[in-house]
Amino acid sequence: MANDVNEQQTSNEQVSTILSDIKKQLNADFGDSYDSELILFINSVIGNLIQIGIGPEDGVTIDVSTTWDVLLGNDKRLNSVKTYIALKVKKIFDPPENQAVKQALEEEIKEFEYRNFITKDLDRINSKLNS
Repeated sequence: MANDVNEQQTSNEQVSTILSDIKKQLNADFGDSYDSELILFINSVIGNLIQIGIGPEDGVTIDVSTTWDVLLGNDKRLNSVKTYIALKVKKIFDPPENQAVKQALEEEIKEFEYRNFITKDLDRINSKLNS
């Protein structure tokens, strides 16, 4: 019975795209008017993540239908990458005018970046130790 419920939940869940999730985080209520700009900003942030070891080594370029598994695989430890990307895109696309809010946003971004880097760095260290 529990398996039936899990299977039903999985089949009923809609796979969200990177773009749609970022738009939700931005409270973007403008349809697809700014999709090309958002995609550009998202791809720039993903480029930064690739440089610190998060995501596929050969990189990722998203479009309107790209899902999170393309970037993160099945690594649940990296779910905060979604928030990190949303915050970075917000800073570029819709920066806060208030200096205190801007500083708080920048500090939050740095925290997410550091934690995600540490997660992947520990993987690299453990990989070297186990080989």
